[in-house]
Amino acid sequence: MTPWLSIACRSLFRNRRRSLSTLLAVAIGFAGLSLFCGFVDYIFEGLRDLQVHGRGGGHLTILREGYGQAGGGDAESHFSGPELEGVLAVLAAEPEALVVAPGMLVAGLMSNGDVSSVCYGYAVSPTEIARMRELARGTLGEFKYFEGRALSAAHPSGIGVSRGLMRRLALRLGDTVVLAGPTADGQFNAVDAEVVQVFEASGDQADRLFMIPVEHARRLRDAGGAGHVGVLLRDAAHAEAVRVRLRQRLAAAGCPVEIRTWEEMSEFYRRVRDMFDVISRFIFVIVLVIAMMSVVNTIGMAVLERTREIGILRALGMKPRGVRLLFVIESALLGAGGSLLGLGLTLAGWAAVRLAAPTWTPPQINVTVPLQIHLVPGYMLMCGAGMLALSVIAALVASRRAAAMEVVDALGHV
Repeated sequence: MTPWLSIACRSLFRNRRRSLSTLLAVAIGFAGLSLFCGFVDYIFEGLRDLQVHGRGGGHLTILREGYGQAGGGDAESHFSGPELEGVLAVLAAEPEALVVAPGMLVAGLMSNGDVSSVCYGYAVSPTEIARMRELARGTLGEFKYFEGRALSAAHPSGIGVSRGLMRRLALRLGDTVVLAGPTADGQFNAVDAEVVQVFEASGDQADRLFMIPVEHARRLRDAGGAGHVGVLLRDAAHAEAVRVRLRQRLAAAGCPVEIRTWEEMSEFYRRVRDMFDVISRFIFVIVLVIAMMSVVNTIGMAVLERTREIGILRALGMKPRGVRLLFVIESALLGAGGSLLGLGLTLAGWAAVRLAAPTWTPPQINVTVPLQIHLVPGYMLMCGAGMLALSVIAALVASRRAAAMEVVDALGHV
């Protein structure tokens, strides 16, 4: 193989300008794909951490069996007090359960005394949610989601409202509001609440959202229990095994439940993932086509310029497959060299983003966060393998004419 490599290297250095342009095309394609995949990985990690830690959903969410079914009432969608105690007892014996946070969805009317608005809220366990956010990785653990004071189990009447709801009801931090809604048995109830925080929200219902401690939501419903229980695991990789184990233990304890993963609970994440999958494939095809055309052009020009050389090699006994092998080796060297150069460009781009420290405002948060690009070895290996395979395929396509040449015609080529 050494003579073949020697011939291939001399052939590439014979026309340095063309070889360099092909190397750059492959390198830029490699770097572009790697950096884009690194940005997508950053987006996915942020959305995952937002769902698992930021919103307190945990890696697993335990729901009452029949939750969300058409026609289901409050009793069918909420754990009663005794049922919740049974669920929490089983979770207390689960070694993988790190944080357990009961919560529920709340709907009702909020009034400042002059103006009322229909609103929708999340009842959370303040202590457990704070613990989940502390355990988040990177900037998410340090990220402050609100202005004002944190919700506290010691002050259950303190609530948080979205920026839009604050404007709608002309509220300020420290104001007292009345929150009214249905109880568990279908009656109507109202509780006083103090606005202790304001948070950013996006979407169609951004001006109707609020957060309330679960204890105060129970007073509004005039019943104990919870609508769901979020479970943060020690290791997310064990989520499926823990789900199976918890389902069996809860069924044995007389608590029929549904257990969903964080991904199943986040429709927004699934839609974003599907969108980026389509974009990634589209960009991947465009980059590969550009790189392939560059390699085909380089090999094609080499075939034209080296026709007599090919004739001499054939006259000396080289088979057509040997001619193809020679050009495949040259192309593979271009693909490998371009991938290595692309790796350097990827590291340079990653370092530039780290030094520049740009910021942006992602959807569903509405606050400025650092923009990052992750270095993902798996993606870079995939890009390198793709570029190498592409170069080999391009060489096979471009070298067909060279391998099919008649020796006499090749020797007489001017």
